[in-house]
Amino acid sequence: MIDVDQAQANEIMKLIGMFDGSFVEGKQAAVYDYLVKVEVANGLILVAVTEVS
Repeated sequence: MIDVDQAQANEIMKLIGMFDGSFVEGKQAAVYDYLVKVEVANGLILVAVTEVS
């Protein structure tokens, strides 16, 4: 788990398309030193954050 502030959380949500309607299952985005991948399971949005080096 990583600790992010509200501005970083908003940036992540924007990059995966939660604000503009472009969200699709399996969408990926690189944020800072992390890869963010989003999937939907049983109506839940799952966000996986992986640290990359």
